[in-house]
Formats: sequence, structure tokens, C-alpha cells
Amino acid sequence: MRSDVRMPPDEALRRAFSIRKCYRTGPRVGRLRFSRKGLMPVIPWMETISLLVLLVAVWFWLDSFKAREAAIRAARAACDAEHLLLLDDTVALGSLRPQRDELGRLCLRRVYNFEYSDTGDNRRNGHATLLGSDLLLLHLPRAPAPALRSLSLVGEDTDRQSPQLPL
Repeated sequence: MRSDVRMPPDEALRRAFSIRKCYRTGPRVGRLRFSRKGLMPVIPWMETISLLVLLVAVWFWLDSFKAREAAIRAARAACDAEHLLLLDDTVALGSLRPQRDELGRLCLRRVYNFEYSDTGDNRRNGHATLLGSDLLLLHLPRAPAPALRSLSLVGEDTDRQSPQLPL
């Protein structure tokens, strides 16, 4: 073809990009499809779904990270207030399920388990329940009281034994 012959712009575009006419979806270049009304590209549906799944996974990871940090702060503050030691300085996800909040919005309810110690020689389990990133419940079960106790009254004779409870 000679270079001095002018061809219509549509024909030049079609030849330059090897556009094939597709009557269902409009013209396309390679894998990109264009709408019929203009030259706006239409992304294939499988790529759109993959992109949406990736965005949801990133949102879930960031939201879980924010909720975990809130659970660690709550467990640390509760252990400090009760003069307990938060062991390993971390929490672990125990359960995850959807639940509605007081405004009726659907949120994720997470229960984080952690371990603490009151003496430094033992491990006790506690858990923090969060709705979204808001704390709902923090449970720190206390150790049972010892079965035997000695009681002494002020001014009582020290040589006399105090009553003890049987085992």
C-alpha cells in the first residue's frame, strides 16, 4: 500500500491495532474489549472477580490486624490493673463469626485467647471478645482459694492453734 493514499481514521486504527469486530461485545484489541458506544475498555469478568477477591482478602487482613491490636491493648490493660502478668505478650484467635451490633450492622465477632499468671509460676487462660474492633467482654478467671486456711484473731494466743477446714 502506498503511503500517500489517505485512509479513513477508523480503518487506520483497525489496521494499526488489528482490531477485530465482535458483534456481541464490540471491537476488541488483543484481550481488551471495548464497549460499543465508545472506546472505553471492558475488563473481563474473571479478572474482575479475582480483583474483588483480592481486595476483600486485604480488607479482612487489615481489619483482623486492627482487632488483634485492640485485644492485646485490652488484655495488657486488664492485667496491669489486676497486678497480673500477661504471658507471651500476645493473643490468639479462638473463634470468628458474624454478628450484628446494636445498630443492626453486620460485624465480625472475634474471641481472642491469652494466658496470664498471678504468681509467675503458673499459666491461666483468659479471653477477650471483640465486635469489630470494640471490646465487648474481657474474662480473667481467678484461681480457686486454697482449701486450708489458718485463721487468727488479733490478740489471740499464738500457742493455741487456729481451726482449719478439713480437706
